[in-house]
Amino acid sequence: MTGQETRQSPGAEPGFFYGYIVVAAALCIMVAMWGTYYAFGVFFKPVITELGWTRATISGAFSLSLIMHGLLGIVMGRLTDKLGPRIVMTFCGVLLGLGYLLMSQLGTIWQLYLFYGVIIGTGMGGAWVPLLSTVVRWFTRRRSMMSGIILAGTGIGALVAPPLANWLISTYDWRTSYIILGSLVLVVVVSAAQLQRRDPSQMGQVPYGEDKGDKQGLTSETDGFSFKEAAYTRQFWVISAMFFCFGFALFVIMVHIVPHATELGISAASAATVLATIGGLAIVGRVTLGSAGDRIGNRQVFIIGFILMSAALFWLA
Repeated sequence: MTGQETRQSPGAEPGFFYGYIVVAAALCIMVAMWGTYYAFGVFFKPVITELGWTRATISGAFSLSLIMHGLLGIVMGRLTDKLGPRIVMTFCGVLLGLGYLLMSQLGTIWQLYLFYGVIIGTGMGGAWVPLLSTVVRWFTRRRSMMSGIILAGTGIGALVAPPLANWLISTYDWRTSYIILGSLVLVVVVSAAQLQRRDPSQMGQVPYGEDKGDKQGLTSETDGFSFKEAAYTRQFWVISAMFFCFGFALFVIMVHIVPHATELGISAASAATVLATIGGLAIVGRVTLGSAGDRIGNRQVFIIGFILMSAALFWLA
């Protein structure tokens, strides 16, 4: 392939742009990973009923998994730069599937914290950074929209997995349900990971919507800071604080809303539907706001999103 061919914009090429495969595979991975992760609340009551543990004990394992997920997201991002998303996501998929399979054998508290807190938490370390950092390399234009599509996978997962988990538990039991979900995650994540590519050059293409001038502008805009340099900026810590507040509010609800609803007399199936409703509206919000980010800028999208979430939390109270 000549240099002239490799610099052509994907929109002008007669062949199919592989970046769409990268996005589709990442979407499948997000659905599988986050769907099973959000289903944790559905397993809350059955585990308490059989093993007699307190709610604080069980939710503590989920908190540990979130800490592992957050800290190892940095590590997974670094490994993605060195090894590429295919290897990293395959590793995370194996860990995640193994963690859920081990949860079916749960018998002691230390196993809960090891299986869910450490193993599943480590596997979830690849649920954001490797996928989003990869799509950035593939798209110059439509980048926010494609990121929104990938993140919509969390909503699709929350829409599908909790009702599915509740049906599995009522049909079989919670241990068998973990075996089924673990096997599903293992197959979907590992299979979809094989379609990931680090950047367009591996497929003889360039980022969508990029020409020579765009590439120079992109380099000057996004490659100017190392991680150490970024850590000294106010914007870095503001965004980190924003995501901390977002995650704290979101996961408290996702973990405890199902057991809380059942204690109010709502059926387990209806309680699982509450999670599905959150997931369904998250799909709309992420795709819509992701597309809006390309037009009005990410700062305004952040403001709109956090205003809506704050209003919902006050309304819920």
